Amino acid sequence: GNTDVAVGAITIDGDATGGADSLSIGANADLRADNGAITVANIGAIDLAAAGANVIDASGSVTLVAVTDTGAITDLDIVAGSTASLQAITLSEGTANVDVNTGGAATFNGDVSTTGSIQLDGANSIVLAEGDGQTMTFTAGVDFTSDGVNLTASTSGGNAEDLTINADGSVTLGGVNLDGATTDGDLVVTADTGDDSTGVLTLNGVVDQVSLATLSGGGTGTSDTIDINANVSTTNGALTLENASAVNLANVTLTGSTNVAANSNVGAIDLDVDGTSVVTATAGSVTLGSVTDTGAIAEFEVNAGTGITLNGVALDNTTGAPARLLDLNV
Repeated sequence: GNTDVAVGAITIDGDATGGADSLSIGANADLRADNGAITVANIGAIDLAAAGANVIDASGSVTLVAVTDTGAITDLDIVAGSTASLQAITLSEGTANVDVNTGGAATFNGDVSTTGSIQLDGANSIVLAEGDGQTMTFTAGVDFTSDGVNLTASTSGGNAEDLTINADGSVTLGGVNLDGATTDGDLVVTADTGDDSTGVLTLNGVVDQVSLATLSGGGTGTSDTIDINANVSTTNGALTLENASAVNLANVTLTGSTNVAANSNVGAIDLDVDGTSVVTATAGSVTLGSVTDTGAIAEFEVNAGTGITLNGVALDNTTGAPARLLDLNV
């Protein structure tokens, strides 16, 4: 409908088979539960049917079926006072921004794809529940943001979900943990997927318990930047930074279970925060592009199981008289 619904709690339940029923939400129409949960179940999909913004807001939990659009949606805001359980969200008609803000954990059971931006915030934990060994994909036509949020794999199967994030603009990540009882998930993140803008991939949270990690700009990365402000480690594969004209490393530790590579279409690697930065390839090699410093570097430590390849290191920022120690260990 086209009219806001605001009550204590909302339950919309279709036929038990769920396939034939549908729910259509019109232009700028909202569902609001001021004192309870919102539950939409046993319905094929929720259709955002007209141009405008839609809000689904509950003081309690939010449980939804898949969401699609036949209208040119500008915004879909999903707000839950406690937890949320969401199926696939696919918005393609307008330039739709998707904002999910929950007080408790938000569980994604399907991919999210939109022509606008994706913002995940509020909850400390976003649970990826695509299924045992499947790939959870977030695709944003503009930006993707999960700053301050931990993206975690579900614990329902032995093999954790892989996580792929693609944004045609910039990506800002909080923490990522894809721990699986048998196999950890792969992390692949790309900014500026269309290779047609100035994209920045910023990591502000710790990445660990991922099998491999690939952080990339778009195309050859001519105008893109990768900015690493937190530790990254892999458990079974390589750590790769690629396709960026600039890679900025804070005083962080980067660890690849096999190799660490930051040389494919990579311009300068700048150690841009005072302190010590460490790069380690536990069982393989480290390959780096040109390394410079704008921070006051006490030590740049590189460790490798088999070999180290460097395309030049210039630690020449003397402001504050830092030690500027280059420590190479094979």
